[in-house]
Amino acid sequence: MRIVNLTEKKYREFANNNHTNFGQSTEYSRIITNRNKRKLFLGLLDDNDELVAATLILIRNKTSLVKEAVSPNGFIIDYSNFDLVKTFTNLLKERLLKEGVTYLITNPMFKYKVLNKYTIPIENNEDIYNNLLDIGYQSIGYFSDFENYDVIIEANNKSIEEIYNNFSRNTKRNINSSLNLGITIHKGKINNLEE
Repeated sequence: MRIVNLTEKKYREFANNNHTNFGQSTEYSRIITNRNKRKLFLGLLDDNDELVAATLILIRNKTSLVKEAVSPNGFIIDYSNFDLVKTFTNLLKERLLKEGVTYLITNPMFKYKVLNKYTIPIENNEDIYNNLLDIGYQSIGYFSDFENYDVIIEANNKSIEEIYNNFSRNTKRNINSSLNLGITIHKGKINNLEE
């Protein structure tokens, strides 16, 4: 296996075919806060030259001696495949050392635990977290521009009004405040990403 540079087009194809998150999109690499950072689109080829993992790496100089690399929202990889994650990590370390990178920050997007409304676990991925620690990753706590939790609302054929009425007073206030600021949400598809 080996790490290679990918063209933006090849990277986008792989990302789109593997249901990536916004942090690992080519569009994210172009937003204003990332414009002055060096961008690397890296992929892991297996022994048959098939692309099996990829990542966007953003590099910036913290000081004249310290280069920080960030892989926003983790790699595009099957985190449940421990051997693949370990191989990718080790090869990525070697590659980033050649780039003069001091350290890498990443916040992989996988479900740690999924709880139902009674807080009973229905999905548990602690093994992925523990495997990352075993490889040598260190947890610096929850690192996100968003909230600590994702909430899934089970509609069960309820109307929007019924769902809204069951929200807490604070949630209703936040929704109304956002609406007053002109913030709206629209469900889009991959071809709406440019918009």
